[in-house]
Amino acid sequence: MDHEILLNKLLYVEEHLSCRNYLNQVEAGFKYIELEQELFIRKECACWNYLLLFLDGKFVISQDQFSKRMFNAGTMVLLPKMSAFSGWGSSGGKLVALSFDTPPGSCDMFVLQSLSSICETIKYDFQATEIRYPVTPYLEVLTFCLKNGMSCGHLHELMAKELFFLIRGFYTKEEIATLFYPIIGQDFLFKQMIIENYRR
Repeated sequence: MDHEILLNKLLYVEEHLSCRNYLNQVEAGFKYIELEQELFIRKECACWNYLLLFLDGKFVISQDQFSKRMFNAGTMVLLPKMSAFSGWGSSGGKLVALSFDTPPGSCDMFVLQSLSSICETIKYDFQATEIRYPVTPYLEVLTFCLKNGMSCGHLHELMAKELFFLIRGFYTKEEIATLFYPIIGQDFLFKQMIIENYRR
């Protein structure tokens, strides 16, 4: 017997909007972007690391020494913090962008740091990594929540951890090293310790 998927709308919207954890402006976290027309963007110095997950359309991105690389739906790529980049997106293009300073969990930091030796064998060329199961259905849930206005800070934090967890579990070390190559040499744990002590 076939089961029809019933799509619900977000309930109790006012409660979400009035919560102190609701993010009107997302800095660190997820953004769902749908282009109504062609778009060109340029940044001289990225404030965050951006993990871009392309859902539909075509995109052309130049980043530092890499010029005019084409990215299609079903792929993802990382733009590192402090990099200069420019990008073009086709009309109707859709993507999810995760902006972050350090990976969301200490396990993720350890894993990325452990891949340094693999990075030494890779000729990095700013290439795309395929989006595949189980990241595909994860993105369906994430975009559904974002499109319906669910933008709690806790949701962004949990979904970021889940994305890194899925990548860590279902992508090879070589694929992870290639995707996160630009930031693998960073000492995340030292940086996190400095930030936590500064907040005290």
